[in-house]
Amino acid sequence: MHDGIHIDDLILILFLFADDMASVGKTSFEIQNQLDRLLEYCNAWGLKVNTAKTKIMVFRKRGGLLPTERWTYDSQPIDVVKMSLTTSALYLAIRVTLDQILNMLLVNLLSH
Repeated sequence: MHDGIHIDDLILILFLFADDMASVGKTSFEIQNQLDRLLEYCNAWGLKVNTAKTKIMVFRKRGGLLPTERWTYDSQPIDVVKMSLTTSALYLAIRVTLDQILNMLLVNLLSH
C-alpha cells in the first residue's frame, strides 16, 4: 500500500502551489516517511526547506495529538499546529479554518 490518501484510482500524496507544498498521510509514520523522502530530494537537487515555516496539522476524528507523535526534518523538530474549528492556518497561501476545510471535504465527498 502506498502512502497518501486514496480516492478511487488516485493516490494523493502532496499538493503544490508556487513555492508551497502540502503533504498528506493517514499515519504519523507516513508523514515522517514523506519528510524523509523530501529531504533526500532536496539534498539531491540542492534545495532547502525553511523548517521555521514548516508546520504539521493533525486531523483526527477523536482525541488529540498522541505523546509519541513527533516529526522531524533533517533532525529539526517540526511544529504541530493545534487546530480547532475556529483556528485559522495559512494553507497554500490561503488562510483557512478547520471548519472550512471540513466543509470543502464534505462537499467534495458528496459530489462523487
